[in-house]
Amino acid sequence: MKSMTFLQTIDHIGRTIEENLHSRSDFSRLVSSELKKYSLPELFHEKLLPELRKRHEEMEPLKGRSCHFSDECFILFIGTGYSIELYHWDYRDTAIHDHDFLGAFQCLKGLNHQMQFQYVSGNFIFNGMENGELKPLGSRKVFPGEIEIIQDEDKFIHVVSHETSTFNLCIRTNTDGSKPLRVYHIDGIRYVIPMNNDRLEKLEKDKDYPIQDFSSEELLFAFHNHPLAQKKLAGKRLAEKHGIDFLKSQQETWAFLNKLSETAKGY
Repeated sequence: MKSMTFLQTIDHIGRTIEENLHSRSDFSRLVSSELKKYSLPELFHEKLLPELRKRHEEMEPLKGRSCHFSDECFILFIGTGYSIELYHWDYRDTAIHDHDFLGAFQCLKGLNHQMQFQYVSGNFIFNGMENGELKPLGSRKVFPGEIEIIQDEDKFIHVVSHETSTFNLCIRTNTDGSKPLRVYHIDGIRYVIPMNNDRLEKLEKDKDYPIQDFSSEELLFAFHNHPLAQKKLAGKRLAEKHGIDFLKSQQETWAFLNKLSETAKGY
């Protein structure tokens, strides 16, 4: 039997999942089982990137969403309710986050420094934000060939810093909006990532910034998406309404993440 190329193997894995997937709850196990059958790190090489970019250009319109995760994202296969994607991590790292999908990722090249956490729910602040306790569960390095199972919601909370030019293959279910994807601050604040808000996008450059009229959810959106001066106003208003210094919390988390990144990249 003729050996398969990297993309031929991806297509074969994608079709096999399509043929054998009977329930969403079985997705992560099936994906992990299929990845173990092949030596994808041996088939992968950066010389393939032009070919993978071409595949991505074909797949992205079919996916119906842009792929902004990592420094460069490649959508390589689209199945019924899932996709196979490749993430190139060069300068960026992840936030502390959980997941709104199921699946698994495999390191193909480079090195992942992963830290995992448990979250203990605490005080409800407003819809989409609470303050609890983030407990470290330990850290490990994910080397080429190793596979990490992705569970949804807070069953798998992690942060990943990457050695420069790390490539991870991810096979994941589609996001359907039924489960939240949440970001965590090191001090225990947990919140849902703000989605597009047409009203606030139109107000972004408004000189008469009507921040006093914003709901708490809109303040959180403005904090993440608007220019610095408005970000500070949104942070100040959140502090006035809820007694939380969200800007300080974010700065402390950035300092924590920067240390992880310095270690991973050897700065």
